[in-house]
This record gives sequence, structure tokens and C-alpha cells, in this order.
Amino acid sequence: MQPKGVSDYEWLGKCVRTIDKSVPNEQDRKDLLASTSILAGLAHDVNFVQTFIPEEIMRQSSVVREIIRKERAQERAQVIIKNIELRIGTLDEYIKTRILAIQNEALLDHLHRQSVLAEKDDIEKEIMALSA
Repeated sequence: MQPKGVSDYEWLGKCVRTIDKSVPNEQDRKDLLASTSILAGLAHDVNFVQTFIPEEIMRQSSVVREIIRKERAQERAQVIIKNIELRIGTLDEYIKTRILAIQNEALLDHLHRQSVLAEKDDIEKEIMALSA
């Protein structure tokens, strides 16, 4: 908790310096700095937070990498859905939900290729397999 009378700038700077000095394991330090940046981001502008914690440090954190991986999977799933709908028409919400739930990169790669290259019948087979 930020002490009374200490500015946001001073407090976040002190938190970052304390983490840098007291956490010997590099990955743990990056994870803690990234977590600190996420929490600081709830109250402050991203530019203010990046004054203390560079984006590169945040990206190296396992926490942030997992968030980015999940966001990318969601974006890829949305592209797959759009591709399929362009080729065969509107998908059932259940199928969309199943596609959006996929986190496996290899399966997303496969579905993306199918959504672009496969024949309509093959796409429908893939969709039926998802709904099973």
C-alpha cells in the first residue's frame, strides 16, 4: 500500500528498485515486475508505468507471455471463423464457441489452413468433428 504523502512516481520507483535489489532469480524478477506493471496499469497510464518498467521486461514475463498467447489464439480463432463463414455461411454459435476455446497452436494452424484451402465438404467435416 502506498504510504501517505508519497507520490505515485516515488512509490512505483521504490517498488521497482526493491524488486530489482531483492529478487535474485532473473525470471522471478521479470515476472514480479510484470505483475507490478499490470497492477500499476489499473491505476495509471501505460506510459507512466513504462517509465519504470520497460515493455521488453513485461514481454519477457511468463505471465504476460501467457496473456499474449491467449489473445493471439483468440484472434486466430476469430479469423478462422470469418474464413469459414465466408466460404460456407454463418456458423452455429456452439461451433463458434468451440473454435474460440481452442488454445492448441497446432490445431489452430490446421484449422486455419483448412479454412483457407480445403474444399467446402472437408471444412464441414472438420466442423462436425469439433461439434462431436
